[in-house]
Amino acid sequence: MPPQPSTDLELYKGSLLDHARQVATLSEDELKRKAALAAGQKDFAGLWEIVLAYLTLYGESTLLTSRHTIRSYRTGVQQLVAYSSENAWKLLAPRRNEPQLYINHLLAAGKSINTVESRVAAARMLYKALRWAGVTEAEPFADVKIPREHTNPWDKSEPYTDEELEALLEFADPQERVLILVLAHGGLRISEALALEWEDLDEGRRRIRVNKGKGRKQRVVSMSRSLLEALRAYRQGLGMARGRLFSFKGRSGAVKRMDKLIVQSGVRFRGFHAFRKHSGTKLMQQVKDIARVAKHLGHSDTNVTRTYAQLPTDDLRDTLDDW
Repeated sequence: MPPQPSTDLELYKGSLLDHARQVATLSEDELKRKAALAAGQKDFAGLWEIVLAYLTLYGESTLLTSRHTIRSYRTGVQQLVAYSSENAWKLLAPRRNEPQLYINHLLAAGKSINTVESRVAAARMLYKALRWAGVTEAEPFADVKIPREHTNPWDKSEPYTDEELEALLEFADPQERVLILVLAHGGLRISEALALEWEDLDEGRRRIRVNKGKGRKQRVVSMSRSLLEALRAYRQGLGMARGRLFSFKGRSGAVKRMDKLIVQSGVRFRGFHAFRKHSGTKLMQQVKDIARVAKHLGHSDTNVTRTYAQLPTDDLRDTLDDW
């Protein structure tokens, strides 16, 4: 049976709005008491109610904040509250060095720079929410220091090679084949791919309309011929194709599919982003134009694209032969 359109997103937005309304319509005194009690007792659930309401009302994307971002903030707030309990913090008035000690604690535990930055972002969001609730003026994470990342982004997740891609495709069913090629040829993020619907695909002009891009940006990308052929085979097997492109919901469903292919093919799974890097690298080797590659990947900053697309070190060898 073909994938069906879902109202999950609308229901999710509705629940966020209802929650924000319940908290925001409290009197100032009630909101202040609620926040003070939760902070004093280091009650994560109570604090998260206030953070989520603030994030929905005043966060950068307000009601359109992605589920991934909300999960990240939730994890960060939960970990900070747990740490504050274990280390006798006063959340509403932490001592001057405590935030930096928390960061060093994360680093000592082996957390990556990206993870530490995510945890600090969550901590800052917690204190924005507490200031909104009127229980503190503290901004304890305003001036903390986070070490710079010295690892080359390329080394964190190398792109899949052509050989690895072929090995995965050998064992893929029609739907899995489309997913792999949408990522590895179309260059879509996994979240963008999973949000696709059949009406986003223009097979006649070999185009994909990406409606759920990062930062809610829209773009149009070109299909490879092999992706077009895979789509047609997938459509034929479904009979009537409408609604969602993929039958599995969410990233976890895609991971389960990939786990099966990894076992069968023997390819080391390096995450979905390595497919996207395959797209950027292969396109860069062919067109040698970073701006065109950036457009294909949906990057507004070509410096970001440089971490996705690299030319081989001997790329100029033939050019320099006659020098």
